[in-house]
Amino acid sequence: MSIKSRLKNLIHELSLQTYKKVSPDSFPLRWSVLILPVILSHAGQVLAGSITLEISALIDGRDRLIIQGDTLQWHHFDFAAVGRHSGRNEPTIIRTTLNGTLVMDHVNWIPDWPLPLPDEIRVETFSSVFTGLTPAIPSQDISVTLQVINARSILQLVQLPTANNSLTILEFDDNVLGGSAQYDGLLTFTTAQPVAEPSTSSLVGLLGLSGVSVLVYRTWQRQRSKKSGSDSNLEGDRIAS
Repeated sequence: MSIKSRLKNLIHELSLQTYKKVSPDSFPLRWSVLILPVILSHAGQVLAGSITLEISALIDGRDRLIIQGDTLQWHHFDFAAVGRHSGRNEPTIIRTTLNGTLVMDHVNWIPDWPLPLPDEIRVETFSSVFTGLTPAIPSQDISVTLQVINARSILQLVQLPTANNSLTILEFDDNVLGGSAQYDGLLTFTTAQPVAEPSTSSLVGLLGLSGVSVLVYRTWQRQRSKKSGSDSNLEGDRIAS
């Protein structure tokens, strides 16, 4: 195991052990030791190398899903719009992971369309925009692969993101078959360039932060003890008088 990996594990272990040993009313130290895993968690997001986005939707005709950053939007072309076949209003289901860890778990998005239910939206148009896709798709050069989980006709990538155009477009095409069907596709986004790991010095800095946290706690504890002693003396004086 590398030195950096050992330092990461040590920081996590120190934080957990210290938290378990500290009294529940020792708020400053508990607060301090809990900061370290949070910092490491955010560092992991910065270093993310793989994001997956799974989309499941009811398709009747031809629709394209436009993916950019933390947004999604449907571009509808033919027959009934996504989820609107036969007057229904079925959601687009979103599931994401970051480096294998589940982030969004079957989030239902029911997009707004120019016409209300029960209209099927049999004209070319755009849906409302979904915001808050987590994790957001990076704007840098990335590679994208598609795994077709369920499709009775065409499910394909028609545009890949580039340095000058961060759009990913996924096309669902059920035109040649009657009725509607559920389609399900899994996109995997991988950074095109390797991302450097955090330096050993930065991890040592985090370990130093753990020591500072303990120091802050001890100072707070001494001040609390002094105040407690002062209060006891005052109480004794009042009893003596």
